[in-house]
Amino acid sequence: MDSEKVEVTTVESRSVKSLSSDPQPKASWSEEEEGRLIRKLDWRILPVVIVLYLANFIDRTNVGNAKVAGLEKDIGLVGYQYNIGLSIFYITYALSEECLLTWFPSPSGAWRNIFLVEGAITMALGLAAFYFLPGPAEKTKFLNERERMIAIQRLRQDGDDGNMVGSQAAEGDSWWRAFKSLNTWICAICFLLTNMTVQGISLFMPTLMKGMGYSTIESQLRTVPPYVVASVFSIAIAYGSFRSGRRGMWLLFIAPLVIIGLAILLATSNTQANYAGVFLIAMGAFPQGPILLSWATNNSAPNTVRAVSSALVVAIGTMGPIVTSWIYLPSDSPRYHIANGVQLGAQATFFILVSILILHNMRENRRRARGERDYRLNASEAEVARLGSLHPNFRLVI
Repeated sequence: MDSEKVEVTTVESRSVKSLSSDPQPKASWSEEEEGRLIRKLDWRILPVVIVLYLANFIDRTNVGNAKVAGLEKDIGLVGYQYNIGLSIFYITYALSEECLLTWFPSPSGAWRNIFLVEGAITMALGLAAFYFLPGPAEKTKFLNERERMIAIQRLRQDGDDGNMVGSQAAEGDSWWRAFKSLNTWICAICFLLTNMTVQGISLFMPTLMKGMGYSTIESQLRTVPPYVVASVFSIAIAYGSFRSGRRGMWLLFIAPLVIIGLAILLATSNTQANYAGVFLIAMGAFPQGPILLSWATNNSAPNTVRAVSSALVVAIGTMGPIVTSWIYLPSDSPRYHIANGVQLGAQATFFILVSILILHNMRENRRRARGERDYRLNASEAEVARLGSLHPNFRLVI
């Protein structure tokens, strides 16, 4: 099959993309049409995914709230049993990402309602998602025929600078290219490091609050403001990253917030200062994961390589919470100096790795601009079409 080609013309001073592949030969569309399609997809997919992720995150982190509400005392957890329980959950979560359901024979405690109510909501949302989330672009019914055509063709292009992602790579080649990519590995390791911090603050924030001298109820309530501020800040960072077309630079901006927050927790026992430190940690840590995953996928093409790359990043990153489960030790409670020290080192490593990847991508882009990668075009038309992110005209996102 001939490789797909792109022609760029101008219609009323607006770019029109034309592709010579199925489903319609030389099909073209305007930027206005593409914008309408993107908005339609966003309004159909994003609200459902956001709600599902919210419910999923609550289910994964409410064990921290249950801990200060009497979970350990009610079911007789001693020593490292709480840490073991967290590890078992995250190992299974990493393998299957399915919910664990456990029955406890002891008398009902208030902490049980946390799992019962929030778990029921998540299951209901999961069932509803089957109806609201669309299927593949070729078969979805909420798009008309032309919108489906545009959606399919857009998937064959990289959104930045008109770079073509090319034809699908063979399955074995996709795995090999993803494994060889420095972008994939640095993003995966950084995703692991940031998950250590995110899950650490999520699972143990209520315990940290109680260690500051607050009551159980007040400890629960005081975990809310850091999440609210971090949510608004995460949206602002995501918007800035989108508008600027940069990923690494924003990571270098927010990582120091986490480092400063952790340093405060290590340096002082002042309650107000520690609470401010928690805000900084949440603000800096929560935006890191989405930007990292976006960075990895931006620099992976075609779609088969992108799928493998994103899977590797998520799979390796999910190991972070398992590490977290074993650095917050009972003997280190409630200040958790050891855990906060490890987290500080993780974020410092995160900062260094992001800096390395930025420099690598800048250097590689300069080499491509000088024509040092043009030798890759000395291949068959089909092979050139499968180059994707290796194509000399492809520019890595910084």
